[in-house]
Amino acid sequence: MRRLQTDYLDLWQFHEINYDNDPDWIVERGALSEALKAQKEGKVRFLGFTGHKDPRIHLKMLAKHSWDTVLMPINVCDYHYRSFAREVVPEAIKRGIAPLGMKSLGGGRDHKGRFVVAKVCTVEEAIRYALSQPIASLVVGIDSMKVLEQDLAIARNFKPLSEQELAQLTDKVKHVAGDGHVLDLVGQARGRRRPPRTLQVHPVLRWPLPPQAARPDPGGDRGNLSGRSGAWAGRRLGGLCEVFLAGPPGPPPCRRPGTPPVGRGEQRRR
Repeated sequence: MRRLQTDYLDLWQFHEINYDNDPDWIVERGALSEALKAQKEGKVRFLGFTGHKDPRIHLKMLAKHSWDTVLMPINVCDYHYRSFAREVVPEAIKRGIAPLGMKSLGGGRDHKGRFVVAKVCTVEEAIRYALSQPIASLVVGIDSMKVLEQDLAIARNFKPLSEQELAQLTDKVKHVAGDGHVLDLVGQARGRRRPPRTLQVHPVLRWPLPPQAARPDPGGDRGNLSGRSGAWAGRRLGGLCEVFLAGPPGPPPCRRPGTPPVGRGEQRRR
C-alpha cells in the first residue's frame, strides 16, 4: 500500500482466468483466502476476476465465491461464438455480480481497433453494441486525445441498439465470427492477401522458469514437439516459458503445467 501511495484498493481482480483449472487453483492454492484476508483488513473493498478465453471457465469461476465484479470480452463478434454476453452476463446479474466489458474493438494498437482496421464494423457500431448489453461499465483503450474525444462523443450521444439494429449488426459480422476461427483480418485489410487458415494457434502454457533454465535452448531459442493433438512450438524468453499449440479449429487444451494431461498424446515442455 505504501508503494501504491494509498490506504486501500477499491477493486482487486484475479487477472486472466483462462485455463480450465484456474478456478480450482484460485481456491486450492490460497489466492482467494489471501484476498479475503486483505478485504477483512480493510485493504481491499471489492473482489472480482477477469478472463478472455471461454465463458464456460467464467461460469465455473462464478460459483467459487460471491464476487463483486467479473470482467470479460463484450463485442459484436462475441455474439456468435461462445458468447460471454449471452452466457456469462445473465448469470452474473442473477448472482448480483457487476458485469464489466472489455475488448469492444477486438483489441488493437496504433490508435486502431482490430475490427475497425479489418472493416468488420465501425468504432461507433462496436461501442454501441457493447454499451447496449446489460453491463455495469465498459473498459475502452484510450491511447491519444483523439481516441478520448471520440469515445466521449459516442458515450454522450449513446442510444441503445434497437432490436432491428442489433439484428443487422450481428448479421453483418457473422461471416467473421460465426465459427470462432482465428483469421488474419487485419493482415488482409492491409493488403496481405492470405488464404483462410485451417489451423488455430493457441497460447497454451506460460509459466516462470527456474533461474538455471532461464536461458536459450542449446539448439536455439525455439523448439518443436509433436503429438497426436497437434504440433507444439515452445520458446524461452528470459525467465518465461511459452508453449503454443497449432491444431484443427476448436478449443485447445486449457490446463496449467503441473496438472494431468487433458488429451491423448499431449506433451509438455519441461
